[in-house]
Amino acid sequence: QRLRNEAARLLYVACTRAKQRLLLSACVEQDDGDLKAPDGQSLLAFLIPRISDLLYQRIDVEPQTETPAYRCFRSATSAFLDAVQTGCGPAVAAQPEPHDTPTIEQVESGSQIRRHAGTLTHAILEAMAKRPSLYGTLDPVQLADTWAQELSRMGLETPDIPQALDIVTRAVTQIQRSQHGAWLFQAPKSHDAAEFSIMRNQTDKPIEKFIVDRTFVENGTRYIIDYKLSEPENDLTEFLQQQVGQYRSQLLGYHSALNAEHPLPTKLFLYFPLIDHLEEVAI
Repeated sequence: QRLRNEAARLLYVACTRAKQRLLLSACVEQDDGDLKAPDGQSLLAFLIPRISDLLYQRIDVEPQTETPAYRCFRSATSAFLDAVQTGCGPAVAAQPEPHDTPTIEQVESGSQIRRHAGTLTHAILEAMAKRPSLYGTLDPVQLADTWAQELSRMGLETPDIPQALDIVTRAVTQIQRSQHGAWLFQAPKSHDAAEFSIMRNQTDKPIEKFIVDRTFVENGTRYIIDYKLSEPENDLTEFLQQQVGQYRSQLLGYHSALNAEHPLPTKLFLYFPLIDHLEEVAI
């Protein structure tokens, strides 16, 4: 049982390393055309109870060239097959887009730019939280080349780096000029933690893992703050309502996990450095 528990722990650690998407593959045997249950000692055995209600569709692809045919098992839902390009079937020809409508490639590129900019900004803000002296001394201009190299290392295409670097630079510069930034980063806090990893274990529910951007205690109140690099396209009030609606449950999860062992009066905030706005989220 000890070995089985250790295997489950290793599988959990491996799976939770994924940041955006987790792909699992396994070799399975068949019994009269059906998939056989995996060996009870295998890692797959831990996953089957979670996915046993899914139907599977086998796709046998005729060879299009000299390349051998592939046999793929995918969840038998059109949404899954449409979303993931498996390479296991003929591609669907893209329909022409109107000139004023962003292409899929443009949308994906834009989201990649903002995602990588967000990752780097979070790392910078983590360093600021741990070393308050950086708040006044860190120079975005001098660090531009270093940040650009880091964005490249993350996998961002060279033509997209200037746009991502602009987002990072604007965010950090705004923070250094703002009262919100001074409150968050200029002085040490009690029970301060940045990019804090915590788990929530609820009865009859899977274990949840959270990464809290920032939390600290001030005057007996715990503050939980989530950074967002989003910007409003039009109305600020509508934008903030949408963001709160989207992320409130996430912040409530942080609140539940952090207060499980050490309950304190708590305030939840979304911080938007690009517009220097701190939005409180009701508990």
